[in-house]
Amino acid sequence: MARLKTLFAATCAAVLMGFVNLAGSNVVEQAPAGSGYDLVAHVRNTPTYGYNPEVPTDAAALGLRLARPYCRGPHVVGQRTVNHEIYGITSERPDYLVFLRCAG
Repeated sequence: MARLKTLFAATCAAVLMGFVNLAGSNVVEQAPAGSGYDLVAHVRNTPTYGYNPEVPTDAAALGLRLARPYCRGPHVVGQRTVNHEIYGITSERPDYLVFLRCAG
């Protein structure tokens, strides 16, 4: 019985991990193979003192800072804003992505 409970808990955790929303947090992921960049930085979407995600230089600077532990000499190769809002139904802040390539 205990083994069944453990299996059920592990299955629920695995299913729920697919529904985690990363909006509003800083996350760095490895880019898909052949995409032209090495890392994707999901930068936070809420403005704070000295940071506004709608200003491309602020988002790029935060993306560079986040990528430094993962690669040497990162530089920005692109940015993208992903809007999840459904007009008139939901009101969400967009996700801000910074695409980075490593120097070496």
